[in-house]
Amino acid sequence: MEKKTSLPTQFRLAVAQRSTAECLGLFADALGLFRDRGIDFQLVAFETAAERGVQGLLSGEWDYIEIGITPLVRLRADGHDPAIVVGTTPVNTNFLMGRRDIGKIADLAGRRIGCLSLGGQTAAAARAVLSPHGIADAVKLVPLLTYSKIFDSIASGEIEGAILAGDIRFPGEVHHGMHVLADIGAVTGMPGTCVVTTRREIERNPGLARRVVRTYVDAVQAFKTRHEAAKSFLADLLRFDADTIERVYTHYRSVFQLMPRPSLPNIQIGIDEVARERPEAARITPGDLVEPRFLDEIERAAR
Repeated sequence: MEKKTSLPTQFRLAVAQRSTAECLGLFADALGLFRDRGIDFQLVAFETAAERGVQGLLSGEWDYIEIGITPLVRLRADGHDPAIVVGTTPVNTNFLMGRRDIGKIADLAGRRIGCLSLGGQTAAAARAVLSPHGIADAVKLVPLLTYSKIFDSIASGEIEGAILAGDIRFPGEVHHGMHVLADIGAVTGMPGTCVVTTRREIERNPGLARRVVRTYVDAVQAFKTRHEAAKSFLADLLRFDADTIERVYTHYRSVFQLMPRPSLPNIQIGIDEVARERPEAARITPGDLVEPRFLDEIERAAR
């Protein structure tokens, strides 16, 4: 463990959505892992969704955010400098879900699908999974910002389907009569979630970035091995019943990587998807979006 500094270093984090894949920092804070490394953890914003999340990162309202990778491709195409330092999930863990009367993906033609935002990971996932069926332009995406609003809209009949995170799909099935139409990661290979900052912020405080990355590695290890602590955290975060929490924990325990590297091949798929609408994005490479040096250091030290 690193020697603590006399004055903690401020780590200002935002979280784009309430889901296990994007809340590893909150788990680390709950266990005191940031404090152990002399970091003053501050959750500045929660459930920002993608557009607000990247806006706050660029304006300096927060210095790091847990978010889906796809919006960062657009950010880079706009000339900004996002730098992914941790890949919390290597591949997209969202699911395309349908209401009871939607039997297959093709049945969504002319219908409405709820997503968190139009510029974020959930909308990109929807377009990627609908395109091979030829109905991407025949489905209306409805931005609803939070999963609770998505469930309200399913209940009211405002939408017939939704993009749900891997953990949120369980209550969708149990309490809202929804069912899986597609595992988006398995079907499309779209990239997953990450911890991202800017290259400017890394240059300003590389020591903080190094300690933050090491804390996330510690958090993954703790999630996989401290079963009861992880499930207690998930129960507080998600407010699901015990059986559902057990299913969520089992799912993400298998998804999280001990060395949480972003997957470059999956990021390339995300770049290709964005380039369909933004041709200039085709010039971006996965390496343009990733800063691997801190994970490299940890891996070398472990040999």
